[in-house]
Amino acid sequence: MVERHRRPKPTIIPPIVVTPPTVVTPPPPATPPATGVVYLFQDEFDGAAGTGPDPTKWVFDTGGPGSFGNNELETYVDSLANCFVDGDSVLHLRALNPSAGKYTSARIKTLGKFSHYGRTWESRIKWPTQDGFWPAWWMMGSNPDQWPASGEVDIFEVYGNGWAPGSTVWTPNSAATAMESSQSADFVNDGDWHTWRFFYDEPGTGNMIFHKDGVLYLTATPGPGWCYSNGNPLYTLLNLAVGGSGGGAVPAGAEFPVDLLVDYVRCW
Repeated sequence: MVERHRRPKPTIIPPIVVTPPTVVTPPPPATPPATGVVYLFQDEFDGAAGTGPDPTKWVFDTGGPGSFGNNELETYVDSLANCFVDGDSVLHLRALNPSAGKYTSARIKTLGKFSHYGRTWESRIKWPTQDGFWPAWWMMGSNPDQWPASGEVDIFEVYGNGWAPGSTVWTPNSAATAMESSQSADFVNDGDWHTWRFFYDEPGTGNMIFHKDGVLYLTATPGPGWCYSNGNPLYTLLNLAVGGSGGGAVPAGAEFPVDLLVDYVRCW
């Protein structure tokens, strides 16, 4: 497997302030998972239209093509053109094609703002289905400089290169120099709104349990190289990659903008 996350220190591109386009139809109102739940982290993206994600909860990962491996084509920027709240409680991570062969997009994370050992994470998301794009919601250990030893959990990835979308738990190999797949599952790439829940059973069995729309579809159990029982908390990331090994070639007729839509992110 190619490395996904090692990169040199990126050059930060100044933000471009734009007025967001007509908003999309939002998903149905969200319902808390149970009465009396106290969220440790919660973002309903209720900010004013055209504002960015809450800076007390999210930070941007920025960098040009190749900064994150996999031969991706985008430049991740800290820009309201590429990451904004639409005023209807939906966060947009947007890929743009400002000039021929040039792409910008967004990648945000909670590193340094919130991470936790164990617990349940949930989000409702609608992803693009065009070829050439690679949206994902995922987790990493809060010591990313130690990757791959800190592990990686892909709650979902949708591949624009034709691979079946899926969820995967990655663990380091015996030398902690590369990642190995522990579990994976395929699901239908229908481009609709879906609710994803990731539960790390710690303390307990140490299993990682995945639900889609309330239905269990994957249980990842500890095995060789398991790196998730050492107390290292996980933080979460959202990104929309363009091209690369997972996105594939961007078709000549690709329609821009391309949006990854997020209704909420919660942890309890």
